[in-house]
Amino acid sequence: MEKKRGITIANLIVEEKATALLTRELGEGPFHYLRNSFVDLYELSEVGTASNALKAFLAGKLKKIEEAKKEE
Repeated sequence: MEKKRGITIANLIVEEKATALLTRELGEGPFHYLRNSFVDLYELSEVGTASNALKAFLAGKLKKIEEAKKEE
């Protein structure tokens, strides 16, 4: 899939009824789609295990993504 990968994945996340997404990168299109679908978005600042990411999320240590970053 060359184009629209982000939107396709965002649609899958919404279809699975996710309420939060922990991510290191997020394009403008998926950002707006997920926000409009009431999915809370959180920034992972470092590469680590899924277990550590979940622990940081549950401990309230992740920063909420409030605006889309412009794609370069």
